[in-house]
Amino acid sequence: MNRNELVAGVAQKAGIPRNQAEKVLDALGDVVTEAVHKGDKVSLTGLLSIERVLRAPRTGRNPQTGEPLAIPAGYSVRLSCAPFPDPRSPLQEADRVALAVVGRVLHR
Repeated sequence: MNRNELVAGVAQKAGIPRNQAEKVLDALGDVVTEAVHKGDKVSLTGLLSIERVLRAPRTGRNPQTGEPLAIPAGYSVRLSCAPFPDPRSPLQEADRVALAVVGRVLHR
């Protein structure tokens, strides 16, 4: 799925015009980027979590000469996806309530 397909899907599911769905996705991207840049962990329960992690300094090698290089410490982003629910397992009551609430919010 590319960005255009995502915008179209959000617009259809939420019942809003495509340009509003695009603004919502742009805003979501901006908010998530700013939060991760500050070092906050962003968790979208049941979907994914994104966090900034510190990478330790290490020694690398120049691929052309084989000479060792000192690679300084830096930041990276860790993305963890929620496990896909097993369709054979029954939903817990809390999951049913959460799905009902999300359904109501998306269909406004």
